[in-house]
Amino acid sequence: MGDLFLKRLLGGFPIQFYVISFGGFMFHMGYMTTNPILTLHMQDVGATVYQIGTIFTIQSALLILLRMPLTLMARRIGERRMLSLAFMAQAAAQLLYGLVTRPIMFYLIPAVQILATGTFFQIATAMNSNLAPPERQGEALGRHMTIMSLPMFVGPAICGLLVGGLGYRGMFRVSFLFPVTGLILFQLF
Repeated sequence: MGDLFLKRLLGGFPIQFYVISFGGFMFHMGYMTTNPILTLHMQDVGATVYQIGTIFTIQSALLILLRMPLTLMARRIGERRMLSLAFMAQAAAQLLYGLVTRPIMFYLIPAVQILATGTFFQIATAMNSNLAPPERQGEALGRHMTIMSLPMFVGPAICGLLVGGLGYRGMFRVSFLFPVTGLILFQLF
């Protein structure tokens, strides 16, 4: 009876499918809880609008240039290892944003964060697609994408609730716990 209930609850997909999806949820929560305040934090530290634009341009350029090499690296070292590295890079980036004391330090964070954003989504999606039977891959990707997209509205709401008490730096320092939790969950299963 218990196995049947669990099977129905999971929709016939293996538990690993949900571990990867929930790990993705936690990965994105780290970023989305601080996304609404990132530019405000940068200005608070003293970055000019020009510097902020340059930093975001660097991050986008790195993502475009390194996505393919990072994917090839993921194949070489293995998807599980690469996802673990992505979790760690995302946690480190969130923590670094909270520790920045001068605008120049913001230029270094995209180099760390690109390891996370340049690999996580593609690898997690591919892993979950491979866990589903071919005839159910559309349904699997729908579930996976829904779970991984939830932080887009949950994260800013949490930010709005906590930023008044924690401040900008505190939000970044706390948000690193989301990808760390995702990593722990991912490693346990």
